Amino acid sequence: MDWFRRTTGIGQGHLHLQLMDSALPLGGTLRGRVRLELVEPTEGRELVIQIKATQRVLRTKMNRVSTVSGGRRSTRTSPGLSHSNSTLWSHELRLEGPRSFRDGEGFDFSLPLPAQLRTQPDFGDSTVGEIAQVLDALQTPVRGEPEWTVTAVFKRPMAINLRDKVALVVR
Repeated sequence: MDWFRRTTGIGQGHLHLQLMDSALPLGGTLRGRVRLELVEPTEGRELVIQIKATQRVLRTKMNRVSTVSGGRRSTRTSPGLSHSNSTLWSHELRLEGPRSFRDGEGFDFSLPLPAQLRTQPDFGDSTVGEIAQVLDALQTPVRGEPEWTVTAVFKRPMAINLRDKVALVVR
């Protein structure tokens, strides 16, 4: 069982991500600390902090439904919704590179947030961009509020990475 734990990394520890502030303005600076809780000294490839702003986009669409009844096939359309998540902004900061990590080690970090966040797609000023903008508007997309997450990842060779993720409010 000890071999299994070492090989997969399961049960080898935890990663704790703490933010100094859980709400920040655009252009602010995110500060926090990552702390390792390990069963034994562990080789790691790197320790990184990732911050990401995503947005859920809902679009109306027409679903095509085919039915067969009494040997006859009929097709009809019905309205529906599709959703997707798009990344508005992301940044990654490498806190440590490859080395042996010990239990209780802590790492402070500081990451600047963007001063502005574009929530609408930029199709450009070309004719193709104008056509894409019209097509996007015809689909009547509903864009949600940006959702911010901060993730700490302890990447290990040949084992499952340790992660901790925290939501962040950015106004």
